[in-house]
Amino acid sequence: MEDLKSHAIVKTHELALKGKNRPWFMRKLTDNLRTATKGAGVERVWQGQLFVGLTLTDESCWPEVKSRIKDVFGVAKFYKAYELPQDLDGLKARIPQFLEGRSFNTFRITTNRADKRFPMTSEEVNRDLGAFVKDLTGA
Repeated sequence: MEDLKSHAIVKTHELALKGKNRPWFMRKLTDNLRTATKGAGVERVWQGQLFVGLTLTDESCWPEVKSRIKDVFGVAKFYKAYELPQDLDGLKARIPQFLEGRSFNTFRITTNRADKRFPMTSEEVNRDLGAFVKDLTGA
């Protein structure tokens, strides 16, 4: 998956509940994450609505980035994410890479369309990709 752009998505603890002070708390968390990951292969730290994103220079940076952000105050959880094509066929072409070496009996597909101009609803995408994964894995 070296050819895919990698990101860390960081979810917050109670910062989201801070009302009118939320922007200040989110900026502070963003700054703290930027400081914590300096020199760890992060090319950009950016703020979303209720999360902070970190763009990694490459996949090999993930272990170091992970170890540095886990103890930053305000971080509830974080996970690795990838930029993927915005078309169903492109997604389906990439899915086998993510399933390689994994086995499971059940799974769930949950999507949120940031771009509402996408021709399918989130539920339709969930069903289509779910059927595809089921066919691939037999789960």
